[in-house]
Amino acid sequence: MPDSTAWGDAFTKGVSLFREKKYKESLKELSQAVRLGADRANLYDLRGNMLLDQFQKPKDALKDAKMVIKLAPQSSQVRVCVSTCEPHLKVTLKGYHLAARCLQKLDRLETASAMVDHALGLTSSNNPKHASKRRNLLSLKEAVEEVLEKRRKDSICHVASLPVELLSSIFDFATRRASDDTDLRSPRLHGVKRDNRAVLSVSQVCRHWRQVAIESPQLWQTLVIGTRRPDKKVQFWAKRSNGKLEEVVITPNAEELAIGDAITAMGKHCHRPPSCLTVLKVVDSSVILGCMESAFKPSRLNFTELRFEVSTFRNRPSLDLYMKYPLHSLTLVGHNVDWATAKLENLSSLNLIRCRHSGTNDLHNPEQILTKLGQAASLEVLTLEATNPLQCGTHGTGSLTVLPRLRYLRLTFVDLIATRRVQKVALPALEILHLSYLLNATHLLTSLDITPLTANSTDSLPLRPLLRKLLLDSCVFQVEDLILALKELGQGLEVLTITRSGVDMDPVVEALGGVGSRTLGTADSAVPCPLVREFDFSYSYHLTGSAIKALVKCRRPPDVSGDTADGSEPPQTVPIGSLVIDGCPKVEAQLLPWLRSIVPRVSCVYETAKQIRKTRR
Repeated sequence: MPDSTAWGDAFTKGVSLFREKKYKESLKELSQAVRLGADRANLYDLRGNMLLDQFQKPKDALKDAKMVIKLAPQSSQVRVCVSTCEPHLKVTLKGYHLAARCLQKLDRLETASAMVDHALGLTSSNNPKHASKRRNLLSLKEAVEEVLEKRRKDSICHVASLPVELLSSIFDFATRRASDDTDLRSPRLHGVKRDNRAVLSVSQVCRHWRQVAIESPQLWQTLVIGTRRPDKKVQFWAKRSNGKLEEVVITPNAEELAIGDAITAMGKHCHRPPSCLTVLKVVDSSVILGCMESAFKPSRLNFTELRFEVSTFRNRPSLDLYMKYPLHSLTLVGHNVDWATAKLENLSSLNLIRCRHSGTNDLHNPEQILTKLGQAASLEVLTLEATNPLQCGTHGTGSLTVLPRLRYLRLTFVDLIATRRVQKVALPALEILHLSYLLNATHLLTSLDITPLTANSTDSLPLRPLLRKLLLDSCVFQVEDLILALKELGQGLEVLTITRSGVDMDPVVEALGGVGSRTLGTADSAVPCPLVREFDFSYSYHLTGSAIKALVKCRRPPDVSGDTADGSEPPQTVPIGSLVIDGCPKVEAQLLPWLRSIVPRVSCVYETAKQIRKTRR
């Protein structure tokens, strides 16, 4: 047994320093006593509590707690001699209490709770001498159990407790691609129903979700064929979809030979051909259709949606190649379009991007295009995009073309309206109008009739809302004509975007702010577009801060203090929710704090990092 005289002085000095709250020096002396062979349980207990409370070292304190328990009498001896070994029991309980506290700090809560239970088993609830120790142990156990209970509640997955059918429906809605305006702005993929990346993400969350996702065939009905073993992927997707693939997307990186193998495997493992086919950047679309006819009988191919983009414009396929199918949606990039033979009666969505019109007569006679479009009574989405400015002639006949169901119209480099004789186009259901790179945008706007159909005009069509979104990008227009067009068409507008305009936008913005007399020389107090909540005037280089200030003052929320310029009451307009003025260098930076105090979302980026680098060069 070690001689107490060798370490006694260090132990006594360490206790004195502890009482003087000199913890660092006390720890040094107590550690010296341990190195000299001290085997006293109260020494390890004192050093362990100091390491835990003063130095935040629970691992080192736990080692001292184990030494306290080891040097104290065994628990069986303590139970037997409970009446005569109160000092030894007290030391043992100190060791267990210290160990439980260290385990709590180390986040080993289950072990800490077991340690407290063991210590409570050494005490008696009927012994008043144990009352103080039991209170401390019970308080520690209550704190540990509270944390454990909170973790148990947080770990419960309420979604996993839902019925499998309901969880499968949630996955179905969560993995669908949005069909909103953002999707319409990317017409190449407009209509693709499922996002495969979202399906894979859902199936990799946990074991239960994966099982539900695998057993939900509707999640696997959209197949994306890429470069990695497409034939094996077809087998895999066909198995999970129960052989009912609804949609196939062929990416640009897929090789032609691999595509043929994948389509052959599709014919073997699928009960029916897909109804939707999307092919991006293919050399020859007729090859893809030929493979589909080889894998399935031609009579079984009933495509309702087709999207084809050719990778080279040398051999442009014709629109007639796809007219043999009962299509409802057609998107073509880089094709030939012969409007004389086009059959558009059953189409609800038509997107022609960078297509070449066969024959020169079509380009100079808008009646042929508008007549064909007028025959498509069920057309809801129309996108016409050329690569160069294209005007459809100058000899209109003044006839009226009606597209009763068209709700989205996007024209890029295409002007469908004759410029010499007024040719009206009635779009009673139009909700979104997107014009880009037009040489006479205001002429087209004034030639549109968007008056909704009434219930008396036709029984088959319900009332539709007015135009709610107008986007003008890089268009040429007369300021006065644009203001008149906004007054006529903008009564139901909610979003107005006029970007990259080379003209002075101050009169337009001031007119939107109720300054009518200055713009048109009239006393008309009607504010154009009173319901607009989102404005975007990005890259309007001549736009100034005074016009923006007039706009915001006119449309400020009712609770914002301030007076109008002439002291009259502000017009009945909707407060602005979003204002984007990126790339407008004449808008002063000092105006931005005032704008942000009134408008919830204001974006004013003078130059992007890429533009700054280009300017420095």
